[in-house]
Amino acid sequence: MAIEQKNANVRLLACLIDEDDTYDSDYRFLVDGQYVKYVTTGPGNFRGAEDDRTFEPILLGELFPPFPAGDWNSGDVANDPEMGTATFVRTNTLNEVEFTQQDRVRQRVHVSAHPDVNGGRPVLVKLAV
Repeated sequence: MAIEQKNANVRLLACLIDEDDTYDSDYRFLVDGQYVKYVTTGPGNFRGAEDDRTFEPILLGELFPPFPAGDWNSGDVANDPEMGTATFVRTNTLNEVEFTQQDRVRQRVHVSAHPDVNGGRPVLVKLAV
């Protein structure tokens, strides 16, 4: 009997990590070959495994918790203080039509605001194709 690998249905598309591990890191994943999920991890979440934070087999198989089921596209991972392991602490669905474009930086990059992101303050939005 084969043992199913954790997050076997998830693929790493892109990541923007903080080399010093003092700020949040951002990841973009493809789940089930069709759903894009954006996940933020806090500083120190993967302490001791800094070199593995961008290596998909270890990142998804060992460092990340199992991806929660359901209709979500944005999530946060933090360390569970009791277990000492990474866990999803929040998932939600952001609808792109709820973003208000404020300025165009360049093609596919805009300054926008969303009521549920960054306290409603402006953020940079990159449109992935």
